[in-house]
Amino acid sequence: MTLGVARAAAPSRARAAVARGRRAVVAARRRSAVARAIVARRAREVVEVDAEVDGGRTNAARTTVALALTLALTLATPHATRAREFFPQSPPDDPIEPFSVFGTVEKAFSVAVLDESGSKIVARKRGMSVKSCVNVVPASRQGPRGPPEALRPSACAEAEALGEIREQRDMLKACAPACKASCSRAIAEYDEGQRKTTGFGLDAKAKERVLKACVVTCGKDCEKAGKSYDYIIPFRF
Repeated sequence: MTLGVARAAAPSRARAAVARGRRAVVAARRRSAVARAIVARRAREVVEVDAEVDGGRTNAARTTVALALTLALTLATPHATRAREFFPQSPPDDPIEPFSVFGTVEKAFSVAVLDESGSKIVARKRGMSVKSCVNVVPASRQGPRGPPEALRPSACAEAEALGEIREQRDMLKACAPACKASCSRAIAEYDEGQRKTTGFGLDAKAKERVLKACVVTCGKDCEKAGKSYDYIIPFRF
């Protein structure tokens, strides 16, 4: 290859290198940080031009290639930074240990009237009284057999509905407030305890999901015929 032919081929190769560098920039902007790193490495390999002339290299070709490579890497790096600013990664969710909600709902089709001390029943009225107790127990405290080892006493709540109980909606006047109060208190106490001991707790979405399941299950059991029902609701996030 003569010197003139080498000098004529160098600008062509340089332009091709610039074009490849620009294509690498476009590809880098559409890919993740890992993909952009791979593209950059491959671009460096592709755009290297060896224009050997008399045992040396053509300065023009080397300079153009260097500029193309610098342009590609310079444009790609700020783009990745801007992408992180406009599309920040969501923080990982707190690791929540699996747990279960244990509940009991008891009802009586009468309302007790207590004396002034509140310890002795002096009369009964027509209506319905409900007592709901709920406890949240982590999976590590639940054995394959026997009752779970509760971390704290159950959260209990009572409610009454005076008058004749004819339909389910009449029962809800006592069932709904008792179930909601006991479920809310039990979940709040469990969440607070977990945050103190492990540093992690339920987020708002998880707490709402657990509360809804607890209140609905408790309410449905409360509406059934019979005086007492137990229920268990397992959760895994």
